[in-house]
Parts: sequence; C-alpha cells; structure tokens
Amino acid sequence: MAKDFANRNKPTRARTRAGGSRRPSKARKSKHKGFHGPSFSGGILLGAAIVVTAAYAPELLEEASGGTIAGSSDNAKPTVEFRFDKILRNQEVQADPRRYVADPHAPGEEGEVEYLIQAASFQNREDADTLRAQLLLSGLPATTNPVRVGDRPWFRVTVGPFPNSTESGRALTKLRELNLDAFLMKRQVRQPG
Repeated sequence: MAKDFANRNKPTRARTRAGGSRRPSKARKSKHKGFHGPSFSGGILLGAAIVVTAAYAPELLEEASGGTIAGSSDNAKPTVEFRFDKILRNQEVQADPRRYVADPHAPGEEGEVEYLIQAASFQNREDADTLRAQLLLSGLPATTNPVRVGDRPWFRVTVGPFPNSTESGRALTKLRELNLDAFLMKRQVRQPG
C-alpha cells in the first residue's frame, strides 16, 4: 500500500467508532526539541574520561606492573653531568691575534689588491658629475673616469680605492642604500720600482 509522505506531519482524519462518534486522533509530537542538556553534559564527561585515560594510562600501567613498559628493571633516570666548566677552568687557550687583524700593508692577498666600486656609468658627463657630487657629499671618495666603449664615450663613476674588503663592503652597502646597483671590482696594486 502506498503512503502519502507529503502529508505525514498533518493530523490524520478522525476515525469512526462503532457507536458513530468521531474522536480526533492525537497527532504525534516530535520528541526532538534541539539542545538536550543532560546528553550534552554526559558527552563532555565521557570525552574527558577518554582523554584522561589515554594520557595517563601508560604511566598507570607502568606503576601497577612495578617495572617499565620496555621491561627494564632500572627505574632511575640517567642524570646529565656537565663537566666542561670544570675542565676549562684550569685550561689556557693560546691564540695568535695577528691572524685576525686586517692590515692593508701586510703581505698576502689583502696587500696585493685594492678594491674599487663602480657606482654607475653614463653617456652624459653632466649626469656622471652630478652623481659624483652626491657621493662626495655622502662621504664617499668618488671619481669620474672617461672610457671609450666601441665608438661611444662613457663616464664611469667609481668609489674608492679601498685597501681591504671590509671598507669596500661598507661603501657598497652605503651605495645600495642610495638605490644604486653598484658592483665591486678588484685590481692589482702596482708596486713602485
């Protein structure tokens, strides 16, 4: 027999009794009212019990068995002992401070080369001189050098020379703060004689 699902929540027709009187049937009330406090509280308590059991079960099982889970009978945790302070207290470290001094006149790579930075290159001499003046006002030793590339003259604005890489690095940082795409160049120092 087919059922009418569209009208299932509507009250049904009154049924006829044997005596002919009609009594309306009671409509079914939905027992679902939304939030049910006791069920919610029970669920919270059950969830908390599961979390606590999962968190502390390994420790409880270890204590109950009298040993460790891995089967080791040694319950003492290993202690860490730091001895370096006692060892170093009576030691003396010999250092050679000459290795850490940047001396531009010392023999080696730093004394044989000097560092030069090309700040920019222009085809117009006035533009090169303008940048050179700005760099001089910023405290950088700038020069303008004319060079010929192919048929055209170019004017390079260079900063330096610097005796070591530390000073040239500082100048390069200052140029990059001025939004110039400068680059570092090394060149051999000409020995007099």
